Amino acid sequence: MARKNTRYTPMKECVNVTIHKSNLKGTEENPVYYGKIRQRKLNVITILEEMQKDNATVLSKEVMFYIASELSKRMMNKLSQGYALEMLDFGTLFITMKGEIKRTDKPKEISKHFGIGFTPSKQAEEAVKDFEVRAVLDVSEQHYIKKICIASVNETEPNIIQAGRIARIYGKALKLGGNVFGLFLAPIDNNEEIIPDETKWTQVENICTNRPSQIDFIVPEKINKAENYKIILRTSLAAGGKPMKRSVAIESSILTII
Repeated sequence: MARKNTRYTPMKECVNVTIHKSNLKGTEENPVYYGKIRQRKLNVITILEEMQKDNATVLSKEVMFYIASELSKRMMNKLSQGYALEMLDFGTLFITMKGEIKRTDKPKEISKHFGIGFTPSKQAEEAVKDFEVRAVLDVSEQHYIKKICIASVNETEPNIIQAGRIARIYGKALKLGGNVFGLFLAPIDNNEEIIPDETKWTQVENICTNRPSQIDFIVPEKINKAENYKIILRTSLAAGGKPMKRSVAIESSILTII
């Protein structure tokens, strides 16, 4: 009778990967995507509690936290003095330079390029090689409009706004800015498609709030209420607020103006 294989094989850790569309590379016809792993954050307190629970130390959690805090403070002080820090078995933290520097730049201008770099150790790189992907989540757009309504304490029915009143847009990475930006009310045709002739669009001039998650604007008084519209929001800012090489256009659902 053959002997059974009783060797224990530990289960691999699983992660979820979210796919995002890049606004810096690719084209509309051939978009480029990149992935992000959903982070599970952990702090020192949690690790110390785990050590205490497993009887992995003879010191109390409070004493260990004091030592960790002192170590962190002294390491930060050494970093501010220009030292590169070996972070135990994780890698090396060091000062680096970011961005372009001209030969004519003065020391004060060069100092603006200081940043933080990190080189992972071989042990750290090995530690993250055996993950399995549990799920690939739906594409997450960098910019999108979630809701449009009349700006009021009791928010009104979505996709209905009123001429002469303040309308509110909720979404992600909406902030107007960069080289090319603007907010437009674009009329739609019988097929519910935006009329491409931009001379027939109405540009919104009065912007009250300009945030990544919220735009408030005054709906023009003289807008033709007999037509239905879509909002076109153009911006050259990425989700994090940095300027992009090219602008993006965000399209809303169909709006009714009363």
